[in-house]
Amino acid sequence: MRPVLVWASVAVGVAVVVALVLAEFAARRRSRGVPGYPIARQLFSGLLPAVFAGYILLVALVALPVLHPAGPVPLARFVGSVLFSAVAAMALLETVKRLLPLRGAYNRRQVAVWLRERYPEQGAVCMGQLIRAMDLDEPIRRQLESTDPQLDLIVGRAWERVGFLGPGLGGVFNLPAEQFSAQVAAAAERAVRDPARYQELLLALCVGMPRDALAGLHRDIEPDDVRRREAVADVEYRIATAIDQLQIRLAGRWRHYLQATAWWLTGLVALLLALIDRTPAVHSATLVVVALLLGGFFAWLARDVSAVVERLRR
Repeated sequence: MRPVLVWASVAVGVAVVVALVLAEFAARRRSRGVPGYPIARQLFSGLLPAVFAGYILLVALVALPVLHPAGPVPLARFVGSVLFSAVAAMALLETVKRLLPLRGAYNRRQVAVWLRERYPEQGAVCMGQLIRAMDLDEPIRRQLESTDPQLDLIVGRAWERVGFLGPGLGGVFNLPAEQFSAQVAAAAERAVRDPARYQELLLALCVGMPRDALAGLHRDIEPDDVRRREAVADVEYRIATAIDQLQIRLAGRWRHYLQATAWWLTGLVALLLALIDRTPAVHSATLVVVALLLGGFFAWLARDVSAVVERLRR
């Protein structure tokens, strides 16, 4: 039993290290504007949760029959253990979310990647212009001359950092997808009013629009001019569509990451419960299997109930 678990633990550790190295390599390539397959998202939303769940299942099937004698267990206790594992997993996940700026790091990274996908050549500049349009660059602006022509690029690269370092982990970037998208929409409206200052950002939001088409937004054209009205309507439509896509992306992927984490975390809680509670062997392994199969659903259901209660309190 011990060699199998040792080798399985080593394999999980190697998988985690390889995933982190590949994700960092992909992030560096993307920061240089090199297009590529979104491997980081596949690693953290698919491969690693499957590896963790497989390891938990292996420990349950190999270790628990040796540690505990077989015996019957009441159905009510079994169902209660599965539900407890699901609720405990989601409570642990929610606690970590509140203590660490996970959403802020996620939103900041997703926005940076999204802008680079829409405008690969000037992704960092677009990120910098978005940050400045949202008036979030004060710490960096105090260190640099505001007239520096490279300021947008410097600000964008500072805000493109991966992980829990750099600016933007709290405040606006830590908001839910709907509220954060509203802040981006407000910044986009500011960019429309000053197209010369935020030209690269507008080109990223309005993919496919030629640079010359932004000339119709300038203030030197009469407000009632047909050309200006048509240009503004076209840009506003493109921006609204882009921000809707950003909101769907942020909310959908964030939900998927949480569901994948709740899936294997429920199995882990069930395994720990089986080890601590000295549940009979057959039912211990069965508990972990059922928790992996159904616990993720109950964990997410508990999260939905918690979200409804939180909204009612407001």
